[in-house]
Amino acid sequence: MSDGLTHVSRLSVENIGKFEDLTLQLTPFTLLVGPNDAGKTTLLEALQTVCDHSSLDIKQIRRDVTRDTGRAPDASIEAIIENPPDDLADRTNLEDDDAAGLKIEWEVTGDSEEDVYLESPDHYLRERVPEDERLHEWDYLADEEREILDAYDIDPGSNAAEREEQFEELKAEILKNPEDTSLNWVSCGTREFGRLAPASEQIDTEEVDSPIKLLSKLLRQETRSFLYAEDEDGEKTGVDELVEIEEQATDALNERLESLSDRMERYLPGLDQITVDPDWSFVNGADLSNIVLRRDGEQVPLQELGGGTNARSALSMLEWSAEANEGKESVIRTMDEPDHRLHFDVQRRLINLLRSDISDEDSYLSQCIVSTHSLIMVDGTPLHEVVYLPEEVDTNDERAPLVSKDEAEAEDFMGNIMAGLGLSASWVYLERAMIVVEGATEHKYIEELYHQVTGSTLVEDGVQVWDSQGCGHIVKTLERLQDSGRARTFVILDSDAKERTYSEDTLEDHLEDMYEVGGSEPELVWIGDKELEDTWEKDDLARLAEEHWPRADGNDWDEIHFQSVDEAEKPSGEIVDIIQTGCARNLQDCPSVTKPNIGLKMGRLDDVEHPSKIVDIMEHVHEYCSQN
Repeated sequence: MSDGLTHVSRLSVENIGKFEDLTLQLTPFTLLVGPNDAGKTTLLEALQTVCDHSSLDIKQIRRDVTRDTGRAPDASIEAIIENPPDDLADRTNLEDDDAAGLKIEWEVTGDSEEDVYLESPDHYLRERVPEDERLHEWDYLADEEREILDAYDIDPGSNAAEREEQFEELKAEILKNPEDTSLNWVSCGTREFGRLAPASEQIDTEEVDSPIKLLSKLLRQETRSFLYAEDEDGEKTGVDELVEIEEQATDALNERLESLSDRMERYLPGLDQITVDPDWSFVNGADLSNIVLRRDGEQVPLQELGGGTNARSALSMLEWSAEANEGKESVIRTMDEPDHRLHFDVQRRLINLLRSDISDEDSYLSQCIVSTHSLIMVDGTPLHEVVYLPEEVDTNDERAPLVSKDEAEAEDFMGNIMAGLGLSASWVYLERAMIVVEGATEHKYIEELYHQVTGSTLVEDGVQVWDSQGCGHIVKTLERLQDSGRARTFVILDSDAKERTYSEDTLEDHLEDMYEVGGSEPELVWIGDKELEDTWEKDDLARLAEEHWPRADGNDWDEIHFQSVDEAEKPSGEIVDIIQTGCARNLQDCPSVTKPNIGLKMGRLDDVEHPSKIVDIMEHVHEYCSQN
């Protein structure tokens, strides 16, 4: 995605909804996931409040039972904007690498819950200003004006206008040297805040469910470009031309709808035309709900389409909107659970569409933030674009993607994990637990054994087994999973991994600082003297080989054939060599003799006494998932 997109990179809320103090790190495309009542909708509404420079209702302020009013004493929403548009950057004196910012603050007053008020909000811009706080704003107090100018050896003018001009010249001179400046919040008027706030587009679940509502909203956005267009001289169209404007806008909307008809025809064979007959009102806004479809020459009410057709029609409308608005100003779109009632195939197309709209340099969208519960949409999104919001967050918490974009692209870390190791976003953010192992043998073995030990399946419990493939970056990965993911991690590693070094300490030291070892609720276990394979009994290995890889000499497999396993540097490799050698002429009739196959077959073998440490941790994982 383009690094030059204007987008909100940080959204901070204080005493909004359930949040006392929370910051979200956002990317141009962000998928916000989490359980019900985590506050996802609250955060989307907070961003819309800044973009629409609107106020809040007292009920949106965090409850505080320690206060007479029952509400927190104040609230704020703050948005930090990367790659701000020129008008905002120029107005706030930003340097090339500076991020802009918009903030709204409210004060709560009153004596009781029945007598509580939300005062008018104060608006602020993040400006680059002189270090001297007196030079942030011109305050129009004569004595203070003179004091400031005197401090900088400037002879104050005889009137306020002259002194203000001197003040602005002084400020401009200081701003030429960034070392004498800093970024601070400076108050501004409501109208100016609204002019500089990014444009936004909010699409809710019910609008995706109802094509007539969605299309009415999209047409309303189209209408703005007709009603408030500038003429050739750059002047706004006058109200004395209202009738002509209505006719032109109606014609223009219907002309735009011709391309939508072509797009929707694949879902509604025989569709001839889509038209709208607006009921114009320049006081209350236009009613754009009178939308008519004609199919095979007959009128079809849009609201009477079937559920599946509704979903596909809504998707085609979003595709059409992206094409119809190419080249327009940057818009931030928020979508609250658009996957509701969508078929999985439509969900897959939707997430591809939403992400491609952001990456398209001609798109009118500069950012899209979507809340969802959809596994398909989560797995269709890279980890660096997914933010998990738990049901409860700490005060001053900051929620960020599991990895940054740079890390996701780095070959030595998360790029390998996501692509090569198969760590999917839905595992991290939507499953209850993850069992981390270090090889394909353990992976297959644990997957097969879990049901035998717990009586439940991994799917039922919401558990995934992840193969870290040799522990190369396991510490850093596990730290990220603990900090940013939902899934609780449990670790099963071979004992010979203990002495591997990581940042000058052993892997054992690092992981045992992070996890509970042993006891009734183990989170980390070390298996075998060297590896998992040396915990398997020799008679079990003989039974396994006899069942799947009969000996070439016609004799039965026996414990004695596997005696060398104990002394081998790598017991796993020794077992493979022994079986391959013994059944060499029978390979064409047998499963491949590989470590993963051996782990899989051992996990399925009856009457095996499996390692107690593995059994204990599996039972704890199952108990944890059952309680959560």
